[in-house]
Amino acid sequence: MKPQWFLVFLVLLAAGCATATPEVVTLPTLAVLPTEAPTHTALAPTWTYTPSNTPTPTISPTPTTTLTFTPSVTYTPSRTPTHTITPTNTATPTATATSTASMTPTSESASFTLLEAEPTEISPGGQVQLRWQTDSEGVTLEIQDQQGQTVQTVSLPPYGEQTFTVPPNLQTLVVFKLSAQRGETPSARSVAVTINCGGLFFFGAGRVQDTICPSGVAESAVGRYQPFERGYMIYVPTRNINQVLVLYGTLTGGSFVLQPTNATAVTIATPSASNQFLPQNEFTGVWQLTTSPAGNTWQTEVGYGLRNAESTTVTLQNEDGNSAYYVGMSNGQVFRLVPSANQPNLGAWALIP
Repeated sequence: MKPQWFLVFLVLLAAGCATATPEVVTLPTLAVLPTEAPTHTALAPTWTYTPSNTPTPTISPTPTTTLTFTPSVTYTPSRTPTHTITPTNTATPTATATSTASMTPTSESASFTLLEAEPTEISPGGQVQLRWQTDSEGVTLEIQDQQGQTVQTVSLPPYGEQTFTVPPNLQTLVVFKLSAQRGETPSARSVAVTINCGGLFFFGAGRVQDTICPSGVAESAVGRYQPFERGYMIYVPTRNINQVLVLYGTLTGGSFVLQPTNATAVTIATPSASNQFLPQNEFTGVWQLTTSPAGNTWQTEVGYGLRNAESTTVTLQNEDGNSAYYVGMSNGQVFRLVPSANQPNLGAWALIP
């Protein structure tokens, strides 16, 4: 029996058994069928739960955006130092060109890269340390005086350092002239050293220029000295002169003459003023019996004495390079005398401050 007929049979059977209650129809039972609908409704939360996965992809793009920004910043400075280095490369060929030009002097002539002397000022007969350097085959040294005259020649290596003693007869200046040879073309350079010899005078340094030098040592002997109103009389026994040196004009300079001391002594009238003194000893005959080169009496030229004559040590020393000489007294006075070229017993004088 098929199910559909079985169902009809059951319905008829039920109708026959209960004729009084029509509510036997189980419509409510059919209404229960929707209880399966909640079962399908329960599936809806499953679809609703699926979107909960949506936040996961949303978080993932966030770091992706950060990575995109970082490389753009890193790339920009990487190019900046590249352009900074480019000017440095430009300077490199400039240095190369300089070194190329410096090699140009590799010509036939030699060159000096060093020439110096130390010290730059010495006393006569002092020592000088010379340093030199050349690119030559050899060096010739000429030691010259202030006039450029060579007084000594020395052969030297192309470079080195050596101490030289300056010849004592060189005064005022000494010149070291070096000639370097390479091939057939020589090259020369010079360095000068000043000779300060003012301190070699008997009266010490500072009273004459350092470049003025004595030609020899000083000579001293006991003589006599007397100042006058307009000059001085000095008995000079040194160097066998044995004459009276008369300095006249003023108390600081003028003319001089050397007179013999063998004049006959005569009586001289006593001066009226108490501050006037007669010449004494070797000066008496010179003052009374001789005249100045101009023909005037010494009383007219120098006047009376400012005090009596006194014994003193008289010192003489010649100046180098000319006929001038210095005459000094024990009291510290020093006179520079410059004789005339034709008459050495005459000339000019000056008091050295």
